[in-house]
Amino acid sequence: MSRPEKPLPDSASKELRALAQHLRGLRTAAGLGYRELAAHPHTSGYSAATFRRAANGEQVPAQEVTAAFAKACGGNPAKALRLRLNAARGAAWEAARKAWVRSMQDTIATGSPSIAPPPPHLAPSDVRSLPELLIAMRYIHLQAGAPSSRELERAAPPGHLPHTTLDRLLDSRAKPQLPSPELLDAFLTGCGVPAPRRDAWISAYMRLLDDDPALRVRAQARRLRGVPLSHHVPPEELEREEQRREMDRWRFQLLRRDGWETTLRSAYLSRIPDDEYAPWPRPYDPFKAAEIALDY
Repeated sequence: MSRPEKPLPDSASKELRALAQHLRGLRTAAGLGYRELAAHPHTSGYSAATFRRAANGEQVPAQEVTAAFAKACGGNPAKALRLRLNAARGAAWEAARKAWVRSMQDTIATGSPSIAPPPPHLAPSDVRSLPELLIAMRYIHLQAGAPSSRELERAAPPGHLPHTTLDRLLDSRAKPQLPSPELLDAFLTGCGVPAPRRDAWISAYMRLLDDDPALRVRAQARRLRGVPLSHHVPPEELEREEQRREMDRWRFQLLRRDGWETTLRSAYLSRIPDDEYAPWPRPYDPFKAAEIALDY
C-alpha cells in the first residue's frame, strides 16, 4: 500500500493546485503507486521521485512528465497538458512580476538598470516597430508558460532557433535585435501558436520591413550573409572579389563599431568613384550596401 500524499502547499497557485489534484486523482483511480508508475511501459526513463514531484504542487512538471503520468494512469494527456499550461502560465507571469519588482528595488538602491515590466498584450495589427514586436514576443513566451530557450530550440527545426539568440531577443535590457522570419516562425511554433496566428505574425513582421527602410536593410543583409559569394558574383570576378574582401576585412571590422547603418553607408560610399560622389543619402542604395557588407 502506497503512503498517503502530503497536503498541497498553501503557496501553490490555484492553477498549480488544479494540476496536482488532477494528477493525484488519476493515480488514485488507476490504483498505482509512484514506483509502479515508474515501472509502467509508457513512463520509461522517469523515476518514482520525478512523478512524486509532478503531483506535489510545489513546481510545474515538464510537459513530457505530465503527459507520461496521465497516459500511464489511463487519463487524457491532452487535458493534463492543458492544466499544466495554465499552471506554467500563471507561474511565468508571477515570476515576471516579482522580477520586475526586485529590479525596481535594486534600481532605487543601487542605480542599476531595471528590467521592463511584464509586457502588455499586442495583436499582430498593433505592432508598428521592432521594440513592439519584441514586447509581443515576450508576451507570447509568458503565455506559453515561459519555456526555456533550450526547450524551444529542441522543438524547432534544427538550426532555426539557437537558444543563445533567443535569450538575447527576449532580454528586455538588451539592445533590440531583428529576428529573422525563420526564427520568428520557429519561436511561434515552439510556443504553441496555431498556424493561422503564426501567419498573421509573419505578415506583421513583413509589414515592419515595408514600413522601415533601416529594418529592411538589416533583414536583407542577414539573408545575403547566408548566401555563398559565388551565388551573386560572376565566376570571372570571383577570385578578385574574394581577394578584395580579404584585404578589406579589417576595415569593415572597425566600421561595424559605429553601428550597422553607419557601416553600410561607409562601406557603400567607399566603393563609389570620386566623380560619382554626391551627398548622402542620394547615392546610397541600401540593398547594394548590404551586398557590399556581405560576410563582414
